[in-house]
Amino acid sequence: INMAQHSFGSRSQPRYVHHGLSSTGKRDLQNVVSCPSQSYAQRRTQTNNNETSLRDAVVDQILFCQNSSKNAIQICENGEQSSITLKLDHSELIELDLTSSSYNYNTSRIKFSTDYACIITSARHPHAFTVNLIDELSAYDKFAAKINDYYNKSIDGLRLKVQKEDIRPNFCCVTYDKDKMDDVVWNRTQILEYDVETDSCNVYYVDLGSWDEYIPRERLRYITKCFQREPVRALTCRLARLQPLTKTNGIWTDQVTKTFTDVINNCPARIEIVDCSQNGAFYVNLFVFNSGQHVCVNDFLLHLKMAEAVEDSLSRELQDDGIDENGNAIHPLILEFFRAGETEKEKFKSKQLNDLAEADEKKKPQEQYVKITPVTPYDKLIFARYNTWVMLPWFSISALLKGLDEDTLKTFAIMNNFHPTRISPLTDPILCANLVKSMASIDQCPRSKHRTSEITLYSIDCVKRMLRYYNYSEAITFELLDQARMAEQTNDKQFWYSIDNKKSKRRKEKTLSAAEKNEIDILKTYKNDLEEQLQTLDENDTDIDPLRVDLNETIDKIHRITCYDGIISGATNQK
Repeated sequence: INMAQHSFGSRSQPRYVHHGLSSTGKRDLQNVVSCPSQSYAQRRTQTNNNETSLRDAVVDQILFCQNSSKNAIQICENGEQSSITLKLDHSELIELDLTSSSYNYNTSRIKFSTDYACIITSARHPHAFTVNLIDELSAYDKFAAKINDYYNKSIDGLRLKVQKEDIRPNFCCVTYDKDKMDDVVWNRTQILEYDVETDSCNVYYVDLGSWDEYIPRERLRYITKCFQREPVRALTCRLARLQPLTKTNGIWTDQVTKTFTDVINNCPARIEIVDCSQNGAFYVNLFVFNSGQHVCVNDFLLHLKMAEAVEDSLSRELQDDGIDENGNAIHPLILEFFRAGETEKEKFKSKQLNDLAEADEKKKPQEQYVKITPVTPYDKLIFARYNTWVMLPWFSISALLKGLDEDTLKTFAIMNNFHPTRISPLTDPILCANLVKSMASIDQCPRSKHRTSEITLYSIDCVKRMLRYYNYSEAITFELLDQARMAEQTNDKQFWYSIDNKKSKRRKEKTLSAAEKNEIDILKTYKNDLEEQLQTLDENDTDIDPLRVDLNETIDKIHRITCYDGIISGATNQK
């Protein structure tokens, strides 16, 4: 594999490597991914004059650090680059491991049907957590102290910094981090992924059972042979004889995971080892001492109905993604890492699709709830979109009728058998907000004297009746109302996005003759008489309908005389 052309990259990028675990419990990918020995030949090929006694083969193959005049590098006699021996200041020989892709997972000491006191060092969910046996803590602490003391004090750590050309899948190395006290802590790791662009790695901490992402290469050091050969004491475990609920599609939900981690957090624990899977995970019964009680975590999750009982033999078969190209099982936590990466990748793709959909949605014209249409330089019609109807707010009508108050409009509508619609920020927040905003477009917009946030809407037919009744004569207004009425009937959504032609032909009032003025006076007197009669009648009176028809005809006659023919023909046909 040409490492210059392939990178492990971020978790959302495609991967080209699997991490295997042999049948004996050791991860081994030397046959899957190998780097040619010539990768070392491109390193620095000049040496100090004081090192001319070294063989030319050494110069060609293994000069990877800045050697002082007192440093000497030795290679094993068979010529293989499995290790490099570095001598510093005539003191100690350092044998570095450059080829190992696995650590020693010696589990021969573990006996089945035996319980062990332990501490839980990491936990992802009930099928992936790591423990260290109490009996081995002393040995582990000594090893941790030794490796930290060695890399902090014994050598110049910069000379052991891992070079780019040596990075490959499962490469064994040592990585440092800083604890809460800002002290440098060293841990054995394996490289899972490498991003060439950021020069950073995702690494797995073999002694902790956890991983970390985007670790700068500056924090990686070559591991020595003696530290690489030290067996891994951490045990990867899963709760025996239970599985996720069927309804969760075999996935541990966040709620179950949180319950699991809460009950085991900072509690003394014991494990009873039941069996071991092909990938090295131990099936265990987990017991903790929590809040003064002994709890079997397996039974606890079953009791809460957060898991289902199952025979482990049914779940012991490895899935296809749990086996590498050589047929070896992949370590369970490394497999967990890549499965989590695939989940993140799917989430990333889903987010991209959602972002594209949102971008397309933003390109579409936003749904309009209010349309403001100029009538004259001073007057405007404000249409409101209420469900499937086109309506007008009371303040728009009041502005046309020179400040007619809200209560008068409401009384007129009720007397003429119309039913106003009242909306509020609680019932129709978007429409109310748009209507309040539209008030700014009206000069000296009328305000409600009731100091309420409710807005009254009137139908187009009701508005036409009001305008005729109060002798409103601007013909273009009736044309615009007719257009809105047609859009309402045909459910024409384009009406809300179209811009009305400001050059619409406007009709002017006729110059009235003396006879026409006299006739108008007579009609207005008759109209007033009809209105007074209607106010005295009850809604159930049989004479009320003929009087209303007569009143409408009288109003139409007045408009026919004052305006050109055909201006209110649409209104006349509505009777």
